[in-house]
Amino acid sequence: MSTKKTPEERKEFQTMLRHMWKTAKELTEKEGNSVQAVIDTLGIEASPISFILVRSQMRAQGLEGTPYIDMKTFQGWIENGFKVKKGEKAKAYGITWVAVKSKDEDNKVMSEDDYMYPKAYYLFHKDQVEPIE
Repeated sequence: MSTKKTPEERKEFQTMLRHMWKTAKELTEKEGNSVQAVIDTLGIEASPISFILVRSQMRAQGLEGTPYIDMKTFQGWIENGFKVKKGEKAKAYGITWVAVKSKDEDNKVMSEDDYMYPKAYYLFHKDQVEPIE
């Protein structure tokens, strides 16, 4: 997933990420507070929209489990005593939003108006990991 993308491909990917976020947001609004209740009960550090986004990808692929418990980043699995098996590719992604601020030539922030763009982080399923020996 670290292949170089052209500017057009990056723009298309960001557009797709924005669309996926919007769709997950709409689903979250339909489900109400039940998603937040699940997140709170399980102690998951994720927004309801992120939870829905990952859950929908898991369901589409027929993957069992709970987002952010059974799907983690590469580093997340290491922190929990597992390693991603050699050759495995991420099966889902989450989205984080990155703020870009206007700065002058001295690198001082000129404006508090932020531009946000989506950035993907990749997730591996519990079937793709093994305990660290």
